[in-house]
Amino acid sequence: MGSAFKNIRAQFRAVFTENLTTKAMALAIALAVWFYAYNFSVVRGKTYAVPLQLIPPPGWAVVGGNTAMVEVTLDFSQRFEREVEQAYRSGQIYVESPLRPSEAGPDHQVLIVSFKWPRHLVTPRDYGIRKVEFNPPSIQAEVVRETMVELPVTLVHTPPPDDFQLAGEPSVTPGKVRVRGRKDVLAEATEIATETVDISRPLRLELPGWEYEGSIALSQKVVVKGVEYPVRSADKVHYVIMLERKPAEKRFERVPVNFIAPTGYPYDVEFLEEPVRDVVVRGPGSVLAKVDQQNIVLYVRLTQAQQPRELAQPMPIYADLVEVAGESTLNVEISKSTIDVRVKRRP
Repeated sequence: MGSAFKNIRAQFRAVFTENLTTKAMALAIALAVWFYAYNFSVVRGKTYAVPLQLIPPPGWAVVGGNTAMVEVTLDFSQRFEREVEQAYRSGQIYVESPLRPSEAGPDHQVLIVSFKWPRHLVTPRDYGIRKVEFNPPSIQAEVVRETMVELPVTLVHTPPPDDFQLAGEPSVTPGKVRVRGRKDVLAEATEIATETVDISRPLRLELPGWEYEGSIALSQKVVVKGVEYPVRSADKVHYVIMLERKPAEKRFERVPVNFIAPTGYPYDVEFLEEPVRDVVVRGPGSVLAKVDQQNIVLYVRLTQAQQPRELAQPMPIYADLVEVAGESTLNVEISKSTIDVRVKRRP
């Protein structure tokens, strides 16, 4: 039994120790083949739609904007395939082309850009790129000369809240700003607008008015014939917007006048003219909408001091608004604020 065991152990030792040179060479060849396949096999004809950036020189602008899309078809090392996909998804692969219009030429020029690799393709690293095809292989780019002009500033704001209106024209400082952009566009531009100021929040109805003041950004664009064009200008301007309560009124005709006497008042009261008056109620429109004639109470207030007289007494007429939410914001005007009254003894 012992000798058989030794025999088997010797055979195993031979498997792992004999022909080491041959085995090592085979392993090296396998690793080399794998390394070659991994590092030098090529991804062929992979197409990506990437941004095209046209870069005009200072003082020029690209008609229609300086960004578009172009297809690039790449052959590159397979070991970079994942990195290329990541760079593509993150926007790090794109086509870039500086433009060189003639400074001595006209204000509007058409340039032909023919794409070449590696001049126009931008990537974070080379990725073992072997071949690049562009589709389209070339484009036409229109450029126009830029200029600077001074344009009036138009303040843009929301409508004011209900019951309020603008108190005069809003002010903006400065009233004009210098604007840089396409020469052909700015030749026809008449203004540059601000971003929108929000003045729509509700205000307390008892307020006679309100003032908005602050800074607001300019929109960095102009509109010519209904089309927006990008421009460059100052960042912000200062504005003041004044609001006042919107005048509103309701008129009521022939509202009855009553009298109020103290309890146990021993005399009779006689109106010597028809006890009706016309009434005007003024205030916020939203509150006025709730007022009807039955909400208006006109009255003469008698006191114990009023004794019988032969002659008529002019008495003041008081007005109350009843069952009207927000009545404190309303003002009541009576067509004639007194009425002739005679106090007499009861027969």
